[in-house]
Amino acid sequence: MDIFLLNRERMIAIMQSSLRQIRQLCGWSAKDLGEYMGVTRQTINNIETKKTMMSTTQYVALCAVLDKRAEREPHIMRAAIAILEGNTTMHTSPEILAGIPKPPADTIQELTLLDKWFMAFPDSNLRMPAGKPAEMDADSINAIAKYYKIIAHADFLLHHQAEDFFAKIARSLKEVGNKVIIPLRAIEVMQDAILSFDPNLYVPAKKGLNLLAKMQKNHLLDIRGEETDQDLNGLLQAIFAQHRTHHRLFLLTQNQDLASDILQLNESKTIQAYPISAGRLKEDGHLEELTAITIPEVQETPEKSDTEANAFEGWATID
Repeated sequence: MDIFLLNRERMIAIMQSSLRQIRQLCGWSAKDLGEYMGVTRQTINNIETKKTMMSTTQYVALCAVLDKRAEREPHIMRAAIAILEGNTTMHTSPEILAGIPKPPADTIQELTLLDKWFMAFPDSNLRMPAGKPAEMDADSINAIAKYYKIIAHADFLLHHQAEDFFAKIARSLKEVGNKVIIPLRAIEVMQDAILSFDPNLYVPAKKGLNLLAKMQKNHLLDIRGEETDQDLNGLLQAIFAQHRTHHRLFLLTQNQDLASDILQLNESKTIQAYPISAGRLKEDGHLEELTAITIPEVQETPEKSDTEANAFEGWATID
């Protein structure tokens, strides 16, 4: 799965749907805009009527033309952005987007349309950084990596300290061949956020998607989900309820209410299951354990039964 590709495809589709409005806003005829972009008037008409799909080259050319116009008339860009936002369909609820951790103030920057385009590519250096000295107890890190299926919410991945955390735990994960499970729906939350022109959304979203690309390259990522998956919080509650009978599950989330709801499953008296554990990142980068880590008495990686090995089959792997 190319984590960034869908964003680029959606950006082009949104721009194509907005082209006529933006062209008219700028006071250009189809012939004028075609000359600026190096295409014919008919090409502009075909794009606007969706007889042909806008190409990547045409998108980049249009962004360059609009950015140049905005240098002289910044209000034009503000109006164009309003048009683009009005034609953007978000698959993520406002409540989920509101829960995205705000980035540090010194990371906020104004972006041109071309800047936004290049945000939809991974950074050139995708090497996972070496882990810093562990702030968590080393035994806890090893226990999480060795004995738990780790499932991460989007809000955890978007935390500005998330990359440092995964760098700390990466070696332990690789030693036992474990991976961090990311719901496809969590990735879609970040993909929605990066389409926004609000820096409080797109700055952490870019960092979060880039982190996932690094983890994917280092074979630390297991993307699971279905296109029909809906609300992320409800999905996670269902997944933990379904799979806790076969696996020790560890939830990484910044949402205390969600963690509390999922940890309530531990109170069940009628279902034999492993206890669920959870943690969240503090501002200083420490992992705050919301429940105690349980370590099996047998200090070896247990062999999985057929039932246990197939326990996640109902939640599809995304390549």
